[in-house]
Amino acid sequence: MSLVRLLKMFVWYGQPKCATVLISGVFRNLMGLANYLDAIRRSEADATLTRLLFALELYHREHGETYPESLDKLRNGYVDEIPLDPFSKQPFLYILDDDRRGYLIYSVGANGIDNNGRNNNDTTKGDDVRRRIRLTAD
Repeated sequence: MSLVRLLKMFVWYGQPKCATVLISGVFRNLMGLANYLDAIRRSEADATLTRLLFALELYHREHGETYPESLDKLRNGYVDEIPLDPFSKQPFLYILDDDRRGYLIYSVGANGIDNNGRNNNDTTKGDDVRRRIRLTAD
């Protein structure tokens, strides 16, 4: 809202109306900023998960076609440090399949809740950002 319009409102309607309009405008801008920051974090999580996916695939090729038990195993030559989920500031969640031929790696997403890797495409909705790899038997 322009300053001129706000001053006109103040002259015509008084302080309470101006304060309400000003506060609602600030609130709308803050909500827009929050959505923008969530989009940036989601993009960062997506890019970091892709980098981790490549590190996991390198590990897989060099260790007898199996994936590591934990992301910590990637510190030995694949990544300098384990990156943190931009939403939770904790390590990304990593679940290895029982036969070590696949995995699920994910971020908790903007809601900060671990939806077990579910995102908006699943029947039971979630907002996790994920990568899933499952190798089939030869």
